[in-house]
Amino acid sequence: MSVYLLLILIGLPLAGFLLARRQAVAMVGGGSSLHSLPDFHGAYVAAWTGIPATLLVVLWIALQGPVLDQAVFASLPDDFRDAVANQSLVIAEIHSVADGRIFGEPAPEVRAAAERLQTWRSMASWSMVAVAAAAALAGLVVTRSRLAPAFRARHRVEDVLSGLMVVCSVIAVLTTLGILLSLVFESIRFFARVPWYEFLFGLNWEPQIAIRSDQVAGLGSFGAVPVFLGTVVIAVIAMLVATPIGLLSAIYLTEYASPRFRAVAKPSLEILAGIPTVVYGFFAVLTVAPALRIAGAWIGLDVAPNSALAAGSVMGLMIIPFISSLSDDALAAVPQAMRDGSAALGATKVRDHREGAAAGSASRDHGRRPAGGQPGDRRDHDRGDGRRPDRQDDPEPVRLGHHRDRADRHPADRRHRVRQPQDPGRLRPRHGAVHQHALPERGGAADRPEISREI
Repeated sequence: MSVYLLLILIGLPLAGFLLARRQAVAMVGGGSSLHSLPDFHGAYVAAWTGIPATLLVVLWIALQGPVLDQAVFASLPDDFRDAVANQSLVIAEIHSVADGRIFGEPAPEVRAAAERLQTWRSMASWSMVAVAAAAALAGLVVTRSRLAPAFRARHRVEDVLSGLMVVCSVIAVLTTLGILLSLVFESIRFFARVPWYEFLFGLNWEPQIAIRSDQVAGLGSFGAVPVFLGTVVIAVIAMLVATPIGLLSAIYLTEYASPRFRAVAKPSLEILAGIPTVVYGFFAVLTVAPALRIAGAWIGLDVAPNSALAAGSVMGLMIIPFISSLSDDALAAVPQAMRDGSAALGATKVRDHREGAAAGSASRDHGRRPAGGQPGDRRDHDRGDGRRPDRQDDPEPVRLGHHRDRADRHPADRRHRVRQPQDPGRLRPRHGAVHQHALPERGGAADRPEISREI
């Protein structure tokens, strides 16, 4: 049945796209001028063929379970239903018997209800396939009949995409709102039983309480201080593991690695960010924790299998890509002029990384103003847009001795260009022209015979 359903939801829209596109191309061949491209005609037919059928299938699957459960429970004998104390337990037992998970000897009424449930499930599934196929075919026929040279297929496709984006946005907002309301509701129920001061300042965390009257369990302690302290300890261990590795890897990839090695190593390092956290958890429980326990036994230490060291170490491995990426961005934000100036003053690579990265990133974030510079200081020669602060009306940017840094150019891939000195002849004034700064500070042109002759 699943194969038929996939053929309906994927095959029919694809067939509709191809048929509508061919029809639009045939209109062009007949001498007509299309308002939209043939691909938009095909996308319009495919959208209205697949989307209604998909929504119908989703709605059918969501309602099929509750409707069948109520129908099966209503089909039980009246005396049996009256003797049932919990309806959900009986329905769960009927589902287990229908799925073949039989524990003990079920009642004859339950076995008969399970057989009816199997029959009704099959009927409902095939009915869903038939209804989905009918909806897809109806959409295919109706939309193909609307195709014409003047049909605004592109506008219709854009409307469909806009509607889908709005629906996705509404689903995301409603999901977030549902999570928030669930947390608030459960928190109200929790603090109705546990005082807030016990939760915030309690020193014991043992959430083992008796759910039923015949269950043996503790009274329960809900002090969150151990939970908070454990979180801080694990975070500190994770940072001790991830910070050196991530920072040093970013420095090497930024400053020393070749472009070919960086093109391979950078994506390989960022693959760690795509691994699910559940995988890290299994890795910590099955590999890291036993290894730490064995290592502790070698040196005479008793390491618990669920220690914070194992959790913090694995979490440190998990956040290495984030620290490496942030460090890489910080190093890339340093202007090359600052790097060259630091090297010219005799700074080592280590000092350049330690002080230049922080100062360079701060200067770029604050308009490229170096530390200690004032808004009107002449030392602040580069504000980020290449203009002098004392000549803000000068449209000509300040030309440094190399090309300006670009956001998409990594420091490891930059190529320095040496600026050639300008021809002195280009700086000479034309015959008969006198520059303003060439006039004497005191006196007139008579005090300078050469200037008098030019004038």
